[in-house]
Order: sequence, then structure tokens, then C-alpha cells
Amino acid sequence: MTRKTLILLFFYLLFFSWGINPVINGQENICKKKLNGVFTGTFPCLDCPGIKVTLVIKEDGTYELTKAYLEKNIAPIIEKGTVQCTNSKKTLLLNSTNHNKTIIRIRKNGLLLMDSSINEFNTGEENDYFLRIERTTSPSIEDSIQLSAHKWQLRELSKISLKWNHSSNQSPHIQFHTNNKKIYGFSGCNTFSGTYKLGLNNTIKISEIIATKKFCTSTMEVENAFLDMLRQSRYYSLENASLILMDQNQKALGTFKMQNL
Repeated sequence: MTRKTLILLFFYLLFFSWGINPVINGQENICKKKLNGVFTGTFPCLDCPGIKVTLVIKEDGTYELTKAYLEKNIAPIIEKGTVQCTNSKKTLLLNSTNHNKTIIRIRKNGLLLMDSSINEFNTGEENDYFLRIERTTSPSIEDSIQLSAHKWQLRELSKISLKWNHSSNQSPHIQFHTNNKKIYGFSGCNTFSGTYKLGLNNTIKISEIIATKKFCTSTMEVENAFLDMLRQSRYYSLENASLILMDQNQKALGTFKMQNL
């Protein structure tokens, strides 16, 4: 029996029984809220050209998984259940109503099926167990996770020059909380909060900003420019551990550096 056949047999047992039970954390389930869409792929099959797999994840956190055997006179197998986050922010658990469990990992353009040890299947073909996103109403999953996993410290404002110690906790910064779609931060003198919404094509809207009322003569120029920048932001870019907020013409307004929480 060849190595690939053994792997396929293992996949069959795993795909239809899934005796795994990853730890589910108590945090807000951002996966359910940010992942809705349609994902498709063709998985290997031992005695047919392939298994056409369609995964539909709905906005309410439920899913429907359809498996159709190509060139076989077999009715498609339909599984329904709920989507849950695991203890890894980039890994999901599909928990079906018939107690099957499927682990998938979030990728930039879709989802990758994992084995029971949360490892990729090693079949020699990169896309054997990949579900590519076909339709979605959600922004990038990875962007949402990356934004919320770090504090973002201001390094540059387009309107004024900044003068402070970048290593200081008192430099302006912002944090994104996916559980309540809130932002929190420090603007140079006052703390503030607000709401944010990510959209398709790297769009962002920050609104309802409320700040404390302290007056700091030496930092008011920076603070006012910082808060105006947040209100004017319409696009964002994440690259090289930096967050860039841009206006409606996609011109940079401010640059932030990633910091550990």
C-alpha cells in the first residue's frame, strides 16, 4: 500500500468520524462573526475522481457542509452544525449536530482542513484539502485577527511631526476589540474609546469617538491631529508589522507599529 493511499485512508477515517475535541476558549467568537461565506474545493478520493466539498458559513455562526462524490451514483452528504473557535486564533472547529468534529485553519484566501493533531495533511499536493473562498460579505479574516491581537503605537502623522519617546507607554496608541467592535487607546493626553467597522477591499470606518477631558498644553496639537486622523480614516493597510490608515483617496494619514499587548 502506497504512502499516499495510507494518507487517504487516514483522511477518510478522520473526515467521517473526527474523534477530536480541541479546547474551546471563553473569548468572544470572532470566527463566527467574521467568516461568513461560501468555500469550495475538491478533496482526494480513493475510488472516484474526487469529493466536491462546499462549506457555507452563515452570519449566525452555523454552517452547512456538503460532500458530493464525483462520477458516483451517491446522494451528496450534508452536514450541519455550529462554528467554534479553538485555543488557536487561526483554527476553527466545525461541530456538527451528529457530533462529528472537523478542524480547519484560516488562510488568506480560504480554509485548510487539518488532521486531529491540528497539522496539515502531507499528501505532496498543497491544495488537496484547501477550500477556496467563493463568496463573502466579510473583510479579511486574518486582518481582523491581526488587528485585535496587538496594540498599535503611532509612529507617524501626515499633518505634523511627532516628538516623543516611541518606547514609552504614554505615546499615542490604539487597540481593536473584535468582541464588541470597539477601539480603545491613548491620544497623547487623554484616553478614548469608539467603534470601528471593517469592510471589503480594506475599508474601515472609525466613529463615535469619546475622550476624557484633560488638558495638556504640550500634547494637544498631536492629540487633535491624532483623533482627526481616526475620524477621517476610510482605508487601511497591514504590512511588515505596520498599520497604515488612509483617507477616502487612499492617501496615508497615519502609520502605526505593532506592539505586544
